[in-house]
Amino acid sequence: MAPLNVDAKYSLIKKIIDELPNDHRSKDFYISLHDWYADKGFWTIKQEKYIDEAINLYTKTSAEIHNETQIEKPPVSELFFDAKKIRQLFDTAATRIKYPSIHFWRDIGEIQFYLCGSQSRTPGFIRITNSQKYPNQEIYAEINQAGKGLFRKDTSANFKKEILRIIDDPIGESQLRGKKSGFCCYCGHVIETKESMAVGYGPICAANYGLPWGESAASQELVNI
Repeated sequence: MAPLNVDAKYSLIKKIIDELPNDHRSKDFYISLHDWYADKGFWTIKQEKYIDEAINLYTKTSAEIHNETQIEKPPVSELFFDAKKIRQLFDTAATRIKYPSIHFWRDIGEIQFYLCGSQSRTPGFIRITNSQKYPNQEIYAEINQAGKGLFRKDTSANFKKEILRIIDDPIGESQLRGKKSGFCCYCGHVIETKESMAVGYGPICAANYGLPWGESAASQELVNI
């Protein structure tokens, strides 16, 4: 594709905005860039970088859609999942801390669960991402207040598998990752004491998320034997 001049980019970003659904997470941002150029007649270097990224992504996606033939789409029913266990952890934590977040490190990449704030388009939902900030953030799924999860249609099978494994036993997975890595999944800090290493997280995070620790953890171990 030949390099585009600024006027061509302006026309193309308008086309992208028109084709994006209203709930697309980047639409308002692209509209602001479009309106900036319409008002001032130029973009800053940083703004034009975002425009180029949007155009490149649009061009790539359009080519993939054009070349797509017999690719089977997953049934809608396969996109839903039960996430009540991890929902309960967040509901407990939300009464103690403002921005609860849990990070899991996997071979395919980091998976972050975090609670959306009041200014989000989905306040109170739990969002599952790659732990990056916009524009590098990838959203894999969201969980509503009732504990029902929904994968994005483009989430890969590998990430679905890992996310389902986590939500099936979020406490057990956090313990396993804490013991293996030496870092707490809940606060990200180094696990410092042998008592905390025994369960994979510290007493403060245990209290915040309602997790077994100390005598309660030992009792739980006996139950599991």
